Amino acid sequence: MKNIHYTYSTAELASYYGLTPKGLAYYEKKDIIHPERLDDSHYRSFSLEDCYALYQSKFYSNCGYPLSEMAESIHHDDESEFCERIHRHVDAMKEQASRLIRMSECADWIAEVMKGAEKSTSYQIVTRPETVRLHVRTYRKEHVFDKIKSDEFEQWNSAIPINIASLQYSYGMLMVGDQADVDIGNIMLKKDFDHFGFAWNPDLNLLGEKQCMFTVLSVDSEAINQTEWLNPGLKWISDHGYFLDGDVITGLLAVINSGSKKMRYDGVWFPVRK
Repeated sequence: MKNIHYTYSTAELASYYGLTPKGLAYYEKKDIIHPERLDDSHYRSFSLEDCYALYQSKFYSNCGYPLSEMAESIHHDDESEFCERIHRHVDAMKEQASRLIRMSECADWIAEVMKGAEKSTSYQIVTRPETVRLHVRTYRKEHVFDKIKSDEFEQWNSAIPINIASLQYSYGMLMVGDQADVDIGNIMLKKDFDHFGFAWNPDLNLLGEKQCMFTVLSVDSEAINQTEWLNPGLKWISDHGYFLDGDVITGLLAVINSGSKKMRYDGVWFPVRK
C-alpha cells in the first residue's frame, strides 16, 4: 500500500533527480516507477515508492548498470544476487577508471611535450621504453578493408591517447633518402598493452628498450613519405658524434592547421649509438 503522506508532482520529482517530465515518462515505460493518474488526466502523482525506485536507479546507473537491467535490479528480492551484481559492476567501473586515469596521464604528457616544442626544438638522449607497435599498412600500399584488422584497429583507437598513431622509417630507407615507403601504424607502451588486455598477433612488433635521441618535428600531413622532415634530427645526431642505430619511430602528438596545410607534430625516436 502506498504511503499517502509522501506524494510528489512531476515537476517536483523531476527536479529532485535531474530529469525532465519526458525522462520520468521513460522510466515509467521501463517499469521502474508506477505513478498514479489524477482524475483520468495526463497529470501524474508520484509516491515514496517511486522515490525509492528512482534513488535505486541512480545508484545502479552510477555503478555502471545499463538501463535494460534497471527494473529487474530494482525489483529483485535476492540479497546475495544484489551483492554479486554490485561487485561485478564495480570491478568494471574500476577498470574504466584506471583507463581514464591512464588516458589523462598520456594526454598530459603530450600537452607538456608540445608546450616545450613551442618554445624551441630540443634534442634529448633518452631510453625509449618497451613499446608495442601495430602495423596497419605501408604508405604505397592501397588500403584494403579487412574485417579482422579493422576491428583490431578500432580497438586500438578506442584507447587514444594511450595508443597513438605512428610512422616507422627503416634504417635502409633513411640511408637512401628522398622518398620512403613509410610504415603506418600505432604504438603503445608494453605496460599499457599488458594492463588493458590487448591480444598479441602477427601484425604486432615488440620494440625493446633502446637508447634514442628524442625530439619533436613537424611535417605536412600529406608528405609523410618524404624523409626531409627528419633531417634536423639526423643532423643533430651527426653533429654530436652519434650514429643512427636502427629504424626511426614516431608518435603523433597533434595535427595543427597552418594556412592551407595540416601540419602533424610527432615525437620522434632516433635510435643512436656512439
